[in-house]
Amino acid sequence: MRTVIFSSLLLFGCGPAQIGSSAWFNGASQSERVAYYQGVCESYGFKPKTDKMAECIAREIDSARQRLEAVKARAFEPSSTTICNTYGATTICS
Repeated sequence: MRTVIFSSLLLFGCGPAQIGSSAWFNGASQSERVAYYQGVCESYGFKPKTDKMAECIAREIDSARQRLEAVKARAFEPSSTTICNTYGATTICS
């Protein structure tokens, strides 16, 4: 039973990639990415088929990729989490 469930997860994944995620950028076609960001830019007030719209789309795609790269870089930084334990009136943090 475990093998069937595990195989299904490998085969089908955990659902569609979230828009803007690394998986989405790697799996979506250029036209899908442009269509999505065209909607974003239209919501800002840019008019379709204009140079300003094209600039907005390029800027949004570039900005999203930069955010993804920043998230990836932070994922491998050492953690700065401090763990504290209290025993009676004494607290020890490490």
